Amino acid sequence: MPETTTRSAFLHLMDAAIPWDMLARAACAGAEPETAGCDVRQGLRIYFLQHWFGWSDEAMVDAMHDSRSIRYFLQQRNGTPAAVPAATLQGFRQWLERRDMGRSLLEAMARHLAMRGIVVEAGQATEPCAVTRVPAPSAWPGGQRASDGVAACR
Repeated sequence: MPETTTRSAFLHLMDAAIPWDMLARAACAGAEPETAGCDVRQGLRIYFLQHWFGWSDEAMVDAMHDSRSIRYFLQQRNGTPAAVPAATLQGFRQWLERRDMGRSLLEAMARHLAMRGIVVEAGQATEPCAVTRVPAPSAWPGGQRASDGVAACR
């Protein structure tokens, strides 16, 4: 069985934890989905990937070609095209931003994850990291204290 990478574990967690249909409905509020330039659900997944990994449109296209875990997260399976053109990614992002939806969707995603005890720290030179925060009593039996969180990627 192949080893699970940090990236694939992170993407699997995000795929399962984020309510993609709800976010797509929110993204389409007051707009026609056809004007987005691509499938809204896939566009949102790409938008979040770019946010998490700090990728430009061109770097995102490269990742769609190069990374099996990225393609799996984008639900590109069984012969579907491996990448969306950079111009389409830019158009989708502009579609969100013209309606002030980009930031609000990122904030909604962060709130949703936080309610489940997950905090995502955007990646820079490293992969993004999901940290599970467990509310801890002031002291555990025997005087031991719980840590603030357990990183899912370390």
